[in-house]
Amino acid sequence: MRVLAGKVRGAKLKSVPGTSTRPTLERVREALFDLLGPNFCVGKRVVDLYAGTGALGIEALSRGARQAIFVEQEPRALAVLKENLAHCGLADLAEIVHGRVFETGRRLQMLGPFDLIFADPPYAQPLFQPLLDWVARSHLLVACGCLVYQQEAPRSEGQLPTPEDPAWQLWKERRYGRTQLVLMHYDGQWETEGVSHDTDADSNLSREF
Repeated sequence: MRVLAGKVRGAKLKSVPGTSTRPTLERVREALFDLLGPNFCVGKRVVDLYAGTGALGIEALSRGARQAIFVEQEPRALAVLKENLAHCGLADLAEIVHGRVFETGRRLQMLGPFDLIFADPPYAQPLFQPLLDWVARSHLLVACGCLVYQQEAPRSEGQLPTPEDPAWQLWKERRYGRTQLVLMHYDGQWETEGVSHDTDADSNLSREF
């Protein structure tokens, strides 16, 4: 596994031992950044949820993102993530948040908002709608920010669940073998003062995820 483009192009990335972490295939990662566009990451602040090896966030940093936050809970993955950042010389542009994704809303809220969020949860967990709700409720994206959701492609062609928040708009959707990439724009406007955080709802979600 390697970085595909940008200032650390060709840098090799370590994988997490075992089967608990599923890294994004290189061809899918390349397709994803092609969908975003050649200069999309430049100057952006990025979050890599379910970061694993950190390949998506590291790719974004290599392509010009100014900061990336990596969220990961698995100790072996955290160790590999730190090694990969150090090997690529990108540790100074990164911050690692250790914990379950749905328990990190308050911390990410303090660090954000962000321009781009990657979410590549385990395929066995259907988190599309819960994740959109959580991101919106936690005010993690800037207005017109982008969330990239990766999941196992359904066997039959079908529409994605309609987000409860109408500010979410489907931007692009593609399938690559068993993988489906869904790119969503958030067109809502956050209030700059008095932002609240629904800790009870986060607590309920975090019991499972």
